[in-house]
Amino acid sequence: MNLAQNLDECKRICDRFKVQLREAGEDNFYYKIIDQLANMAFLIAAANSLVSEAEINTINGHLKLSMNFNALKKKYGSDCMSEDSFLHKVPSVITTMAEIEKKQNPAPDSFLRDTRTIYEAFGLMGRLMVDCNGTKLKYENMFLDFFMGRSLKYILSVEARDDFLKDLEIEYPSFYQYDKSSDDNDDDDDAETDYTIDQDKINSILKEIDNLIGLEQVKKEIHDMVNLTIVQKMRGKKGLKNVGISKHLVFSGNPGTGKTTIARKIAQLYAQLGITETDKLIETDRADLVSGYMGQTAANVKRIANDAMGGVLFIDEAYTLSNSGLENDYGQEAIDTLIKIMEDERNKLVVIVAGYINEMEKFIDSNPGLRSRFNKYIHFDDYSDEDLLKIFEHFCHEQDYTVDENAYELLKSKIISLRNEPGVFSNARAVRNYFEKVISKQANRIVTNISSLSTEELQHLTIEDFM
Repeated sequence: MNLAQNLDECKRICDRFKVQLREAGEDNFYYKIIDQLANMAFLIAAANSLVSEAEINTINGHLKLSMNFNALKKKYGSDCMSEDSFLHKVPSVITTMAEIEKKQNPAPDSFLRDTRTIYEAFGLMGRLMVDCNGTKLKYENMFLDFFMGRSLKYILSVEARDDFLKDLEIEYPSFYQYDKSSDDNDDDDDAETDYTIDQDKINSILKEIDNLIGLEQVKKEIHDMVNLTIVQKMRGKKGLKNVGISKHLVFSGNPGTGKTTIARKIAQLYAQLGITETDKLIETDRADLVSGYMGQTAANVKRIANDAMGGVLFIDEAYTLSNSGLENDYGQEAIDTLIKIMEDERNKLVVIVAGYINEMEKFIDSNPGLRSRFNKYIHFDDYSDEDLLKIFEHFCHEQDYTVDENAYELLKSKIISLRNEPGVFSNARAVRNYFEKVISKQANRIVTNISSLSTEELQHLTIEDFM
């Protein structure tokens, strides 16, 4: 029986027990089944701290819902660990139906057929969630097995099947539990004995990086890092000693040089290399981490780090956490909390910090704990004039605009002049801002004749638009 067939049977059960359910105050019992299935499914997806589009589509498609991630999270939360979590409880739709069935057939060893049908709905939905990404994530499996085992134990207890109960052992998942045995040898963090690297997927990600405009030194650093990781993992499989490779990274450079884009690609590479469990990247900055009251900053850092667990935490303008010079500034509390999390969860979390080169040097030097954990730097140079022109052309191609041949010389001079504008040069960001000004001018130029414009005229940028 598949889930659709099972849900049809659940509808028939609700119709058959309509009177008993109404007496129990359950007038919309079928919709409650759907609601609790969605609750379980979303928390199963959140067990690895990354809810994918495929998982959201699976929930909506099979349960006939129309909810985005924010709606699901608002309704069901993301707590899959505490004793208050829905995953730690037996669903009320199971307990209610079990009580109704048991009243009808109070005999010992009675088989709760309809309760088990509802129970099977949770199992079928859970398996769909675990399988929908094309890869089985261990925490999703762990929490599903625990949830189903706990519910089955309840059903067996109502059925008074003591012969089965005595052999049923349920262990709550040790989610993100710190392994103290790793204290003995930090180099073991990078050891891998059974992880198979998919070279094709790694090459595909590297190709995407290589196709980015500019960033030649960054590309070389990433290729070197990937090659070293692959060789070290192979050495580990052969029983050879490995050199400890720093997973945490410092990105330095001016704004708009591609740091966030590269961080996302590294998150994908780390997942393929087995360094992280997922390719998730959580982006944050001082505004998200630091609060104005004592104790709240540590809670913010822990919450955001937990969201990133199993993947990469990317902290932009990280230098703003240290030495603001303001009274009652809790940036240092954020740093201290982050360092402890990096130590306690060093097998489960990678941190990338980013900012201006001089400021990042001072930031790392401000705390011995930071210096010991961040020893791999990748510097992002400003784009060349030629690269900036390519970036502008990329924006045009991406948004279906064309540049008149007679406008190219003016475009080049305008791009070069962007470096001389007040403030810190923001590279691709400055080009993006200029691109938006250009298309705004084009819109003002052509809007009066909008009804008679051809497709080519809507796309075409003339020399007037660049002035």
